[in-house]
Amino acid sequence: MTKGRRASDTHDCHWPHPSATHGSLEGEHQSVRAEPLEAVSAPCPEEHGMAIEGVSPYLRYQDADAALEWMERVLGFTDAVRWRDDSGRTFEADIHAGATKIGVSGGGVSDEGRNALFIVHVDDVDAHFELVRGASGRELDAPVDQPYGPRTFTITDPWGYQWSFWQGEATPPR
Repeated sequence: MTKGRRASDTHDCHWPHPSATHGSLEGEHQSVRAEPLEAVSAPCPEEHGMAIEGVSPYLRYQDADAALEWMERVLGFTDAVRWRDDSGRTFEADIHAGATKIGVSGGGVSDEGRNALFIVHVDDVDAHFELVRGASGRELDAPVDQPYGPRTFTITDPWGYQWSFWQGEATPPR
């Protein structure tokens, strides 16, 4: 594809332009304003015989054992598998949030990316909120029906990552 041409000029693989605005949250009631996105040329994995199979979160913590224990106790994640060094310290691990595997590193922490938000889909956000609030021992904002669809609440872990629990999906603007 020629540089600068729109993806839609030649095939169906198009992505929003990085500078395009897809909406905004404003004011106390978080009203949503949607605007059209401009499609631009982008690589299409299908054109190269490839398929995107998914995304795997990978988080770095200075103390992986403490982070894994917190995720199990507070968030209800399960099945942690730990790889330990000779001193017994976890240097690599996997833990599950439902069917999603999350990689956890015990080192190599950087200040970049600490503003990440992870969305965890649950079937009963109010019940999960009660479990998380009780296990964390912290006051949390109660779940809220968002103007864009889901009912949500968010907790920030002791290391600065945000975990947002969603019941339902975002609905496209009309």
